[in-house]
Amino acid sequence: MTRTLLEAGADPNHASDIWLDRTLHTACHREYFHCQIPVLLEYGADSAASSRLRDSPLEFAASRDFAVTVEALFAATPPWKHTKAIIAAIKHHALRSLGKLMELGANCDGVDASGRTILHYAAIYADDVTIQLLAAYRHNFLHAIHTLDDCGRAPADYAAVRPATELSPGIMESLLGIDKAEADRVITTEYLDEVEEECESELEFDDAVEELIAADRKS
Repeated sequence: MTRTLLEAGADPNHASDIWLDRTLHTACHREYFHCQIPVLLEYGADSAASSRLRDSPLEFAASRDFAVTVEALFAATPPWKHTKAIIAAIKHHALRSLGKLMELGANCDGVDASGRTILHYAAIYADDVTIQLLAAYRHNFLHAIHTLDDCGRAPADYAAVRPATELSPGIMESLLGIDKAEADRVITTEYLDEVEEECESELEFDDAVEELIAADRKS
């Protein structure tokens, strides 16, 4: 049916009115929809298209932990879209998607709107299993260990203030390559006093989401 509609002239890049979802975003709503992706791509569906809430269909699939969908989209997705997909997988503890992205050689060099790298998000959100998975590919993002985000913080700064009960001893050090002395140093750094404050860019995003949801309910 999908091919028939596309052959009849249906636009695979038509965006929904509120969320700006395209057909590839819709194909990420259920894992068994992945079989529609090759035909959508064949007829020109834009794998780099952003919606209101997602940087790309690949990010959407990664956040849902749909590994087969990630694989179907990966080759057609530009490398600069990979970082947001990896971040989504880390934040949602989507291990199947994260493993697939790493296995396929996802580009780990990017930063998001707040200047944060993959390692920043690992330091903030990752659990033991996620960190172990990322540590196996640590050579892909060694360059990001000392990168500062827009708040002036490195990944180790965020790792240092996580409660000790959240992670196994030494697990974060295996990913970030920091020792206890380094962890103690960043804990005492002055700008960690307000480490739990969100960056302004994140607050703006949250506000935008709330406005979109309110507008959707009114319609």
